[in-house]
Amino acid sequence: MADRRKLLARIERVRAVERQEALASLTAARAEQARMEEVARRSRALVGSGLPAGGVHDGGGLVSALAFHARLAGLVSDADRLGARAAAGAHDASTALARADRRLDLVRERTAQETARADAQQLARGLLSVGQTPRRSA
Repeated sequence: MADRRKLLARIERVRAVERQEALASLTAARAEQARMEEVARRSRALVGSGLPAGGVHDGGGLVSALAFHARLAGLVSDADRLGARAAAGAHDASTALARADRRLDLVRERTAQETARADAQQLARGLLSVGQTPRRSA
């Protein structure tokens, strides 16, 4: 009986570490998501500003400004894609945390059941050793 409780205690420690790792992973994923959303917001702001404030004085300047604007638009698209990927990663990390929480809760429930069972057996042994018969509970 004591060996089983020791085993459950070890499993509980492993599950607690698993939960901590899942929580750290979720924190990192949410931070990455926030960074990607900020990059996308800043990129959109740059694209929204249009052509340079000094104006364009010739065709070469216009071509250069339009190429720069197109590259910025590509960056916005990339940032949006990375933001979506980071959001999916955060969702996966959240799911992993919920799974780790449930696994830890299950071990804790089993430990509580095992402890209650051991306590009941110890009480019954104590009653039998003093010559009393245990009462059945309804």
